[in-house]
Amino acid sequence: MKLSYSKLKAFSKSPNHLLQYLKRDQETTPAMLKGSALHCMVLEPEEYRRRYGTAPQVDRRTKEGKAIYNTFLEDNQGKEILPYNDYEEVLKMAEAVYNNTLAMELLNSTQKELELEKEYRGVTLRGFLDFKGIGFIGDLKTTTDASPKAFTRDSYNLLYHLQAAVYCELTGYNDFYIVAIENKAPYNVQLYRLDLEAISEGKKLLNSLIDNFLIWDGQPQGYSDKVEILELPKWA
Repeated sequence: MKLSYSKLKAFSKSPNHLLQYLKRDQETTPAMLKGSALHCMVLEPEEYRRRYGTAPQVDRRTKEGKAIYNTFLEDNQGKEILPYNDYEEVLKMAEAVYNNTLAMELLNSTQKELELEKEYRGVTLRGFLDFKGIGFIGDLKTTTDASPKAFTRDSYNLLYHLQAAVYCELTGYNDFYIVAIENKAPYNVQLYRLDLEAISEGKKLLNSLIDNFLIWDGQPQGYSDKVEILELPKWA
């Protein structure tokens, strides 16, 4: 099995979470569709119209509206279809990135949308890197709150330091940036650069997860096979 950040993140919760990730239906959710559309619009704008279509604003309950929509579908076969309101949000997020000088300086000096693989400690690591420049790599993230306080908390909970470790291992780099874009107005954009301690902790977690994965027998397994002591949290 090729291990990606997403698979490792699932496995970090429990082997059962990884098994669920592997067998889940691959149906694209609206949030996933918006995220992929934003990545395309920002990182590969020349590809956007070839891969995505915007649904017309019509009442599909009427004969006229149904006819207009069916014609639209015929003209956009093979494309991912975004509802009009979602397209407007994606466009506003993309424009926020375009209008951010630091973000554009970073993105304009990079290769974009790279698929990478590497043999590492007996497994195959795989990743889809958003951008790679001279000596640095990075990822585009949507979020509800890009402020330092909130995003620091969310990035830890979502194991972005693990993702950074995977991509650093795949490229040999240790300079990892995140372009964070809020998915609601005012669509603030904030750039982050992971410090070396975060990347170091991410690499420790990566190696620990690989150790556990290599000794796992592939069978269903939850959190623990014993009775755990439930203590009050330290903050209580």
